[in-house]
Amino acid sequence: MIRKFFILLIVSSFSSFYIFSQSLYLQDIGQNIPYLHVKFEWSQVESASSYNFQISDSESFSSVVVNVTTTSLMYIDTDNINWGQLYYYRVVDNASGVWSEVKNFSTASKISNATTQITDANYNDDGLTIFGAYFDFYSAAIDRNGREVWHSAVPQSNYVGGMVYYSTDYFGNWYGLEYQGSSIENITPGIKFNYKNEVLWKDPSDNLSHHEIIQLPNGNYMGLVEDDPVYFPVPNDIGVSSCPFVAWIGDRIVEWDANTKEEVWSWSTFNHFSIEDYDKIGGSNTKCCIENRLDWTHANAFFYDESDNSIYLSSRHLSRITKIDRSTGEVVWNVGMEMPSGDVISNDLEMSFQHSIEVLPGGNILTMDNGNLSKYIRSVEYNEETILCFDYTSEEECPTEGNGGPCVWSELFQGSCTNPDFISRALEFKVIENSDGTYEASKVWEYDLPPEYFGDLSGNVSKLNNGNYLITTIGSGGSSIEVDEEKNIVWQASYNLAESSGFGGLVYRANRISGLYPVAFSFLKPINSSTTFKLINEGTEGEIFLVEFLDADQNILYSELIDLSGETFEYDIDTEQIDNLEILEINSVIVTPKHRYDLAKTIYMSYDVADLGGTNSLVGYLPSNYSLLNIYPNPFNSKLSIEIEALNNGFVELDIYNLSGKKVKEIYRGDLVKGIYSFNVDFEGLHSGQYFVRMKRDGLLETKKVLLVK
Repeated sequence: MIRKFFILLIVSSFSSFYIFSQSLYLQDIGQNIPYLHVKFEWSQVESASSYNFQISDSESFSSVVVNVTTTSLMYIDTDNINWGQLYYYRVVDNASGVWSEVKNFSTASKISNATTQITDANYNDDGLTIFGAYFDFYSAAIDRNGREVWHSAVPQSNYVGGMVYYSTDYFGNWYGLEYQGSSIENITPGIKFNYKNEVLWKDPSDNLSHHEIIQLPNGNYMGLVEDDPVYFPVPNDIGVSSCPFVAWIGDRIVEWDANTKEEVWSWSTFNHFSIEDYDKIGGSNTKCCIENRLDWTHANAFFYDESDNSIYLSSRHLSRITKIDRSTGEVVWNVGMEMPSGDVISNDLEMSFQHSIEVLPGGNILTMDNGNLSKYIRSVEYNEETILCFDYTSEEECPTEGNGGPCVWSELFQGSCTNPDFISRALEFKVIENSDGTYEASKVWEYDLPPEYFGDLSGNVSKLNNGNYLITTIGSGGSSIEVDEEKNIVWQASYNLAESSGFGGLVYRANRISGLYPVAFSFLKPINSSTTFKLINEGTEGEIFLVEFLDADQNILYSELIDLSGETFEYDIDTEQIDNLEILEINSVIVTPKHRYDLAKTIYMSYDVADLGGTNSLVGYLPSNYSLLNIYPNPFNSKLSIEIEALNNGFVELDIYNLSGKKVKEIYRGDLVKGIYSFNVDFEGLHSGQYFVRMKRDGLLETKKVLLVK
């Protein structure tokens, strides 16, 4: 006999659970939200095969903004929500015909001034461009038509709390900085954050953190910090003679334990670069005696390549990119400007003061060649009257167009006299190891930006899924242009930062993301007499999901990987494959996205034991007494923090189980009164892998999966 069963699906309105019940439960959205692309979710009703969802700008729904019918448990609106508005929303199922409670949300005001222009009539990229405005201390995402659809937290009047976007993993995790104010040493700690502007992790460095932070595959975080200064003589060929010694500033790459925030690995430029090498003609050190600091390396980007456990480091003031063996710390190669040490391999890249690194599949490397020295090291045609602006060290001396220029004075960093005729470019190159163990670098593709897009700092280049290149520069008030392989501009964005920031449009970086919800899905239980489960990919990225059936002791009874690479994927439970499975043994099903463990959904199962062979009646419940609020970090390295909320007084059991269903740690046994409780769990002595945090209260179980990576 084919056993028929139903599923109780509980996924919290805080992102971990829904509620499957006889009446509809609609997720809260919130007030003053900083995004226009809004995800709405609701619970599943036992016999319902479809749902009608509505959004209105009036509480009576006299005018309806959105009216859609769907078979899923989610609707993402990307077209109808505007800034500074109040909206009402509700949902009804086709089985009961009873509307849910009416809820409301409001949107904040937009903060950016971006505009776009599509120059290719066939252009059809529906992604979003996310960018960080450095000295405005905000970030925003725009669609192809320039409509702002998200922005970061609005900073205070002194910019405290402002967030600047650095990079993304393309699955919804963003990395950047949060400005802390000028009263502390580390004014710009690196952070991991999301579209809700929740800071998920912040670096602990006492020294200045800058330019880059990422999360490694092992769950730890890696960033750039200024190294402690070392006093060396002032070079005699940089045009400075007023001080014999000065503090040289190098950089460190640091790996922090995600949980303890202790340093577990670091790499210093002082230990691997020669002080024979420094910027002689770029003007970066002309004020070293006044500032008592020589900004020696000015590292501004790194990229971690998991395929060979290597790190690629960009050192701006050395005009150098370095490949580092992370396991040994040894330099594999340096490419860039040749210097006295002879440590840089001979090449014809002709790059200078570059910013950003991206290693492409296949090993090619992308960088934004700011080109501060392009006049002197590149075979590019320039105005013969162009002079070496960096020879001038003050605003008064800097020759403008009216008195012998043209040069432009910039107050950025120590101040510099720059030449607008220099050329920035997007550069793709490769490094090949020869049979004799030597290395050789060569250009693969390059694009010289038009003169108005010259940017003497910041910016980045990334390669898009359509094969085009997205190039971001501070030129023209901060800009991004999308260029195809034939070097045609097909799309461009102007961020118009010059007037608001006063710093020449300093956009830091920009990337093209598929949307605010790259990973999103609905999991539907079988209805009526069906035995079909359905997974619907609601996200903008393809994803692989692990589906696991567990018993009451968290033993895995059956598991399978499901590929949701399309828009919709229907998964049928084949009872022949689980012939030895007793349905009554199944306590829960966990569905986990490969790239977003934090979005896992837990499905609790309940049956009418008296009638397994006929139509089942669903026995549902809500976790009314306790809730697993937060488990972080996840993945984690050795220590885990667990927060639970007791809504009422009662007895609770909190334990850790491994994949085989064995209890490996007992965290808590006892009564708790109403409130929020935090538990810190040390996984010392346990092997890397997946574990389950299980909370039991009043005979009900709630489980979340965590990943230990050492």
